[in-house]
Order: sequence, then structure tokens, then C-alpha cells
Amino acid sequence: MYSLVRRRYSFTTATAVSCQRQAWGLLKDFPQLDGLYVEHVEFYEEFLSHVFLADVVRWLISLFSGTGKGSADGSTGVRLINFIEDAYVYGDLAVKELIRVSFVENLPHSDQGGFEIHGHLTWNLREIFERG
Repeated sequence: MYSLVRRRYSFTTATAVSCQRQAWGLLKDFPQLDGLYVEHVEFYEEFLSHVFLADVVRWLISLFSGTGKGSADGSTGVRLINFIEDAYVYGDLAVKELIRVSFVENLPHSDQGGFEIHGHLTWNLREIFERG
């Protein structure tokens, strides 16, 4: 799967490389996202990190709301949130912006389904959401 990305798509900017590196880490640590990734690349015919991360948010929300295939595994959701937190803390400015725009801004608000995910957010992610 990783070779598919390397073979078909070359990214020339440091920003794209940085964001793609985070996506590879996400896919390596969360093989449950493989199907979502394959659907994404087939649909868009390329990897779009900001769109993919928004898809990951929807999948993550489904874990906590009990509507997803992996709904019984809330620990996967918590691990994924911690992965995103670490990427935010240790990532470069491009990764931080990607997380702010494509992850945090796609989290549900209090009047939307899936808001219970906020009980699992780490400090930085919660702070970014509240600053809006």
C-alpha cells in the first residue's frame, strides 16, 4: 500500500512531504484505515492529506458513537487521538495547520451527533477547538 503512494505520486514541496509522512505513520499505526485510504485514492486519483484527515475524523466519530465497524474498540479511538496529539506537538507548521484545519475543524459541535468524542480529546486538540 505504501508503495502505491510512492510509485504513483511524487510530492515536491516540503509541506506535502511532511503531511504525507504523517499519513504514512497514521496508516502504519492504524491498519483499520487501509480501506478508507484505498477508497480515498481510488476516488480522488491521488492522495489529498486534508481530505483524508477529514475522512479519518468521520471514522473516528463513528467509533465513539457506536455506528462504525470498530465501535466496540474505543481504545483504538483514544490511540488515534493520541497519535494526532503527538503529530500536533512534534510536527512542523504544515502538520499543525493540517490538524487544525482538517481534523479539529471537522469535529462535531455540541448540537451535532458524535459530540461525545470531545470527552476523549487531549488538551491541545480541545484548546484548538474551543478557540475555533
